[in-house]
Amino acid sequence: MKKQLSMILGLVIIFLGIIFNYFSIGMNKMFSFASVGNFLVYVGIVSLVIGVLKTVTRKTRKVDERMMAAALQGGRINLVIVLLFAFVVMIIDGISPITIAYSTFISYFIMFIVISNLIVYKLLLKYKY
Repeated sequence: MKKQLSMILGLVIIFLGIIFNYFSIGMNKMFSFASVGNFLVYVGIVSLVIGVLKTVTRKTRKVDERMMAAALQGGRINLVIVLLFAFVVMIIDGISPITIAYSTFISYFIMFIVISNLIVYKLLLKYKY
C-alpha cells in the first residue's frame, strides 16, 4: 500500500506542477529551477521513479538485533555530530558571515548528515557489534 501511495503522490505532485506552470503561479526562481511548477514536476517524477523501483525490486532483508542496536547507537552519535556541526557553523557565521546560497548550504548539510550516518553505522558494525 505504501508503494502505491508514493506513486499516487508522485502523480498528484506532477499534476500540481503542470497546473502551476499553466497558470504562471510561482514564476520566480526556486532553488535552481525556473519556477515552482518545474520544481514540483521534478519532485513528482523522482517520487514516481522511487515508487516504481520499490514495486519492481523486491528484496527480503535479514535484520538481527546487532544491526538494530548499531542503527540506534549510530543515530544517537549522528545526532550529536549534527548538533556540534550546527554549533560550529553558528560560531563561524558569527565571526565571518557565510556567503553561499541557503539552498546550496542546506543540500551540503543534508549530504553531510547522510554520509556521517553511513560512516558511523559502518564503523559501529565493524568494530563494536
